[in-house]
This record gives sequence, C-alpha cells and structure tokens, in this order.
Amino acid sequence: MPDPKGPVELVMIEFPDNRFNGEVAPRFLDLVDRELIRVIDLVVVTKDADGTAAVLEIEELDDEVAEALARLTGDEDGLLSESDLMELAAELPANSTAMMVLFENTWVAAFATSVRESGGRVVMSERIPAPVVQEARALLLDAAASA
Repeated sequence: MPDPKGPVELVMIEFPDNRFNGEVAPRFLDLVDRELIRVIDLVVVTKDADGTAAVLEIEELDDEVAEALARLTGDEDGLLSESDLMELAAELPANSTAMMVLFENTWVAAFATSVRESGGRVVMSERIPAPVVQEARALLLDAAASA
C-alpha cells in the first residue's frame, strides 16, 4: 500500500433493515476514478435480528452487490482487523448492515505537501456532519428573523 499523503478516514454507513444493495458503489467509484479518494479497505458487516454480527466477504454478498463493490476493494484488504470490525459492529442496531470504508482523501495531498514544505502543520481537523451544520444555520436564521 502506498503511504498515505492525505488524511485517512474510517466511515461506517448503516443500512437499517439490512437494505444494503450496493447502490452507493457507483458514487464511491466516481470519487476513486477522479482520484479524490483512495480506498484502503472496504468491509461489509451485518447484524441479524438477534444481534449476532458477521463480517461478510464480497463473494458472500448477492451477485449484484458483489459486482458493484468489486472495483472498490481496497489497496490493503484486511487492514481493519476482525476485532476492530466487531467493535464497530457492536454499535449497529439489530437487523442492519453497514459498509465500512477506510479511505485516504487524496485530494488533500498536494495542499498538505505545500503546508509541510512551508513549515506549517495541521493542529486541528474535525469533520462536522451536514445535519449539525444545517441545524446551526436554521438556528441562526430563526434568530435573525425574530430580531
């Protein structure tokens, strides 16, 4: 696996009622093809109605889903350990499926190189989920309307 030059993220995408069908794969593939991200590892975990979790190999998924995810397999499958995955799966509600993707934000690499070469360093980085930003904006709009 090439050394990451951009930040690496682990994202867990939950599909309630085990409705995972692979439809997100083309969008992820578009990001890979445009070299905005590099998939390091991708795993699907499922939890049945009684709460038993299992890590699924791509070939264990139905053919359509397996085909959709085949081009998204990472540069270093297995980087996420079974114990890591079971720890993450513990957070899943019963009767759900999650796609866990470890990826590098390659789009940041050139900027990060520039920062390092100019003697700078990142001292904080935090992802703020869109719903949190939307809620904050709504509160500001409400405050402005009532002022």
